[in-house]
Amino acid sequence: MSKETPQSEQPPKKLSPEQFSHVCDSLVDYQISPDLFNYVNEALENNRFVAFLLTHQSYFDIEVCRYICEHVNQGRENPINLFLEYSSPAVGKNIGNLLVKRKEIYDNCHLIMLGVVRGSDKKHEKYKDLITQKMIDESDVNDKLYNEKTSQGRCIAFIPFEATLHSGRINKETGKRNGMKKVTNNPKLIQAIRQKAIIVPFGIDGSYKIVDAEEHELSNLFYEAIFTKNPKKVVTAKIGQPIDLLLPEYKGIPTRELYERVTLKVAGLVSREAQGDYQQYLAV
Repeated sequence: MSKETPQSEQPPKKLSPEQFSHVCDSLVDYQISPDLFNYVNEALENNRFVAFLLTHQSYFDIEVCRYICEHVNQGRENPINLFLEYSSPAVGKNIGNLLVKRKEIYDNCHLIMLGVVRGSDKKHEKYKDLITQKMIDESDVNDKLYNEKTSQGRCIAFIPFEATLHSGRINKETGKRNGMKKVTNNPKLIQAIRQKAIIVPFGIDGSYKIVDAEEHELSNLFYEAIFTKNPKKVVTAKIGQPIDLLLPEYKGIPTRELYERVTLKVAGLVSREAQGDYQQYLAV
């Protein structure tokens, strides 16, 4: 983020919550088949659990999830809740004020934000001292709610494949931006596979250009877009073919192999630079 124009308001006071959403969406190239939402709605009618497995480069990814929520619930008489777990200490420290200001918008589109305290938070130098007993208590309640709802079916959850901001940060050794880090034990993904969920690969690439992954502030691109009729799309949000783990072709395949398959599908939806550890597996 350029330091020439310090931005103190997140979001800017002159923007209504709806205008803020519009500016966010104007910067994203949503590459989503029109049939995707029909497919998801049909799956929900059949009481299936649908898990959007997404990359994670910055907190702007939440706004992309909000866009999906709005479209899933568009025209619905009985809206569906979509769940997203997040790190309470990390988000509270880095974008707590922004999250509070956006809460009404998230509530209206039924994006249910569930704060949790992960094992990695308890070891993190930056966050471990921020953890309170209240956070821990809420984490237990929220995780229980997540598990209960996803196990019942007729539910959607967003599962960030990386629970860190690794892929959105500049590598101090190389000077380049990190790509995806290979994570071999994402508990929520393993859980979704064992529940025979429908996995929707979702590659979000470039979100660090809007909310800096280091400073956690809105970039000048966001502020420029407020006054630009058709701003340049700097974030790509691409959804791949849904993977229905109840289909016969997946029967008998070990959880570990399915885990590898679906994560490769996600990595294949982002730029080569953003693929990071997965480049070697996706090389033509």
